[in-house]
Amino acid sequence: MSTRFIDELRISPRVEDKLAARGISPDDVLEVLWGQPAFFRDKVRGRDLMIGPTDGSRRLITMVIEPQGDEGIWDVVTGWVSGKGEETRWKSAASRRG
Repeated sequence: MSTRFIDELRISPRVEDKLAARGISPDDVLEVLWGQPAFFRDKVRGRDLMIGPTDGSRRLITMVIEPQGDEGIWDVVTGWVSGKGEETRWKSAASRRG
C-alpha cells in the first residue's frame, strides 16, 4: 500500500455513466477520496487502485485511477463495489494505519 497526492480527481461523463450503471455516484467517489482510502498498484495491469468506504461505511468502492500530466491531477477510469478480496486488502491497510 502507498499514498497518492490527489489535488483533483476528474470523472468524465462517459465514466460517470459507467459508474452510475454500477450504482456509484460522483459523490460516492469523493466520499472515498476524502475518507480513508487505501492505494494499491495492480501488478497485473499496472494500474493504480483506490479502495475505500463511502460516508458512514455504507460500502467499499474500488476505483481505477490514472495520473495525468500535471502533478496531483488524476482521472477515474472505472470503478465498482468492492469484492471480498479488495475488502480484505483495505482492512489490512487500515489496520496498519492505526
